[in-house]
Amino acid sequence: SDVPQTLGISILEPNAAGALMPIGLDSAIDVQPERLGGGSPQWLRHRLIFWPRTSSPLLLMTNCQARLPAVYGKIRLLGGWEHLPPASPAPLRSGRRLLAAYYDRPLFHENFGGSEALDAWSGHSLDDWLTFYEGGTRLIEYLHHVGYNGLMISAMADGSSIYPSALVEPTLRYDKGALFATGQDPIRKDVLEMLFRLFDREQLTLIPALDFAAPLPALEAAARRGGPAAESLRWIGPEGKPLTQLEPPYRGLAPYYNLLDPDVQTEMLAVIREVAARYGHHPSFGGVAIQLSARGYAQLPPPEWGLDDRTISRFEQETGIKVPGAGPERYAERAAFLLGPRRAAWLHWRAETLAKFYATVQSQLWAIRPDARVYLAGSNVLAGNDSQYQLRPALTRRVTMYESLLRVGLDVQHYHGQGRPVLLRPERVAPASLPAAHALSLEMEQLPDRDRCFQGMSVPGSLFFHQPQEVRVASLDGRSPFQPCYAWLVVQAAQVESRNRQR
Repeated sequence: SDVPQTLGISILEPNAAGALMPIGLDSAIDVQPERLGGGSPQWLRHRLIFWPRTSSPLLLMTNCQARLPAVYGKIRLLGGWEHLPPASPAPLRSGRRLLAAYYDRPLFHENFGGSEALDAWSGHSLDDWLTFYEGGTRLIEYLHHVGYNGLMISAMADGSSIYPSALVEPTLRYDKGALFATGQDPIRKDVLEMLFRLFDREQLTLIPALDFAAPLPALEAAARRGGPAAESLRWIGPEGKPLTQLEPPYRGLAPYYNLLDPDVQTEMLAVIREVAARYGHHPSFGGVAIQLSARGYAQLPPPEWGLDDRTISRFEQETGIKVPGAGPERYAERAAFLLGPRRAAWLHWRAETLAKFYATVQSQLWAIRPDARVYLAGSNVLAGNDSQYQLRPALTRRVTMYESLLRVGLDVQHYHGQGRPVLLRPERVAPASLPAAHALSLEMEQLPDRDRCFQGMSVPGSLFFHQPQEVRVASLDGRSPFQPCYAWLVVQAAQVESRNRQR
C-alpha cells in the first residue's frame, strides 16, 4: 500500500482460431503518490473474476509506468462456483436509487469470456449467438454479485451497433456474424433485444447509449447532393474550411456534423427515436443516453466553429445581432466579432440551441415511454484539446466548470428543474501512468464551482469513467504459446482502498 505503481493484470486466452488477439480481459491497480496515507504499510488484495474460455489461460502482469517498479505478492487462483452469489437476496430495482455499471463500448462479451465460433472456410474466429448470450448472462450474474441494479451500455459506437438499423447502416465491428461462410446470420443479430429480455427477467434497468461520432448515411447523402444547405452540415471555421479537413478524424471518429443545424438535429433525432420505439416497451427500459465526447458531434466544438452562412443567419434572426462579414473573408470577420465583443451572446445562443434540441429529444422519448429519461453522459466531454488547454493552470486566467462546459455548448442552467434531460456530472478516474489524463482529472476536481454547477438538477447523477490505457507488449508476440499473437492491452486501473470508495 506504500509503493506508487500502476500494475496491469491481464488474462490471455486464444480465440476459436487459436490466435491471441485484442480485446481481452485487462485490469490494473493504481497507487498514486499523493494518495498514500500515513498509516502503516500493508498488503492489499485485488480480485479479478473471469470465466475461462480454455483449459490453459495465461496471467500476464505488466508494469504500466516507465519510471517506477511494479510489485506484487502471492497470486491465488480460486474456483468452484457454478454461479456468482448475489450481493442481496432481493432484486434492487423498484423505487431504489439507480446504481448502474457503465460500458463506453459494447464489449461485454469480451469481458465475460463469451465463446467464439470458428468459421471453417476462412479460419477466422467470429461472433455467434452463443458469444453474446454467454456474455449477457454472465454480465447479469456479475451485476447481481457486486450490487448494481442497472447498466448503461453503448449500443451504437464507431460506426457499428449491437442492433439492426436502416438509419445507421452499422459495420461489422461489433458483430462479425455476417462473415460466416455458412450464412447462419443472414440478418444482423439484435443483441440489444436479447439484453433487454435478460434484464426484464432479472428486474434490472437497461439504458442503451448512443455515441454520435461516425458518419450518418442520410447526412452524407445530403452533403454529396451539395447546394447551400450542404455547407451548414459541417462545422465551418475562420478559414472557411470544414473542421474535419483541418483536424483529421481519430480512428474514424470526429465531430463530423454541425449540431446547430436543423437537418443534423432531424437525423440524430430519428436515430434516437428508432431505438426508443423498438425497445421502449420493455419493463427494463430506463431511457436513452447520449454519449458526449470531443470526438463526436453530440456536443459542440470550441466557439470558433459554426461560422457558415445558414447558422449565422439563424443567430442573427434569433438574437437580433447583426454579424459583419461579406465575401471570401466573411468567415474570419465573423470569428473576430463573435469571439470578441459578442462572445457571451454567441456562447449562450449555442448552448440554448443545444438545450432546445435535447429538450425535444426528451419530449419525443416521453411520447413513447412516459417514465423514460434522456441522459447526457459526458465521460469525455472535457477531454478535447481545447478543453485540456483551457483547464491547464495559468496565472493569466481563472478557469471554472461553468465556463468549460459552456465552451462545448452546455449551460448547466438549462438542465435545472423538472422535466429536463439528466446532465450527468463527469467524474474521470485516470491512473498516474497517463500523465495528461491524470492531470485533467486533477484539474477537474479542483475547479472552484465544480459542486455548485450541478446543484439544482432535477435528477442529480454522476458518471464515473475509468480512463483506459493502451499498452502494447510487442515482446510477447514471438514468445506467446498462442500464435499468431498481437499483444495489445486496454487496461482500466482501479484506485485502492479509500480512494476507490470515494465514489
